[in-house]
Amino acid sequence: MLKTLNLSNFGLPILGTIASLAIAAPSHAVAVTVLYDFNSNFNAKVTGSPRLTASAITQVGEPTSSGGGVATFTSAQPNDFFTFTLTQTAPSINLNLSTFTFFARRNGSGPTSLSLFSSLDGFTTAIDTVTGVPANTFPGAPQSFNIGGAAFDNITAPITFRVVNNDGASAGRLAIDDLTVKGALTVPYEFETGVGVLLFAGYFVGKRYLKNKAVFKA
Repeated sequence: MLKTLNLSNFGLPILGTIASLAIAAPSHAVAVTVLYDFNSNFNAKVTGSPRLTASAITQVGEPTSSGGGVATFTSAQPNDFFTFTLTQTAPSINLNLSTFTFFARRNGSGPTSLSLFSSLDGFTTAIDTVTGVPANTFPGAPQSFNIGGAAFDNITAPITFRVVNNDGASAGRLAIDDLTVKGALTVPYEFETGVGVLLFAGYFVGKRYLKNKAVFKA
């Protein structure tokens, strides 16, 4: 004969187990890609997560146009630059950056060298520099800035990049294509991720056990 079994005693352990699961897996990584293809404007396409946004590219000191998959900067002179900002949708989301690539070409008097700066240090020190931007080639030569390392991990605030001309002239032209920034977001588990749903359901399961007794008889 089975004796009376009071399942109300299992309510709190169930809740405790579920809560422990939530604490043990507080966040997850999501790969993200930011692409400026310049097909019709200077806006970005962000894939991988809606928790990262990217501003349109703007320019300082050099008029621009876009179309046909290319951004063209005219009167590209020294210290002119273009810029954009990446922003997480919540301060609890960490951004970890890995690669920064693009295609570049110029006319005969356009800039041959470009440097990357960021708001992390107030645009004080160049992160990396590319040289030998080719003249009159289509779609241009592949270029990359090195943004690996601890400085670009666990970024919690918006980050702004500037790509600055190191040389050039008033008649200079610079064309940029397929500017791509890749990385990952570390995103806290939230209600919709499954752990939250489990915890929510466990609350009602535990509550039911606490209110009811299951009695088994021979």
